[in-house]
Amino acid sequence: MPAAVPVAVLTAALLHAIWNALSHAAADKAARTVMINLVYTVCGALIACCTPVPEARAWPFLIASALLQAV
Repeated sequence: MPAAVPVAVLTAALLHAIWNALSHAAADKAARTVMINLVYTVCGALIACCTPVPEARAWPFLIASALLQAV
């Protein structure tokens, strides 16, 4: 297994734990949501810059996944 796999899993677990801690601690729900989305956007942008573009055959699955997440 590549070393990136456990790193990605642990990073996801850490972000999830931070999300839960902030969601239970913050009083202003709108400000909390904006802050968390900004953090996730920055993390996603950093990951996107460090990884190659997926192959063309993966794009339908990526689009389907994004659409399902949006629902």
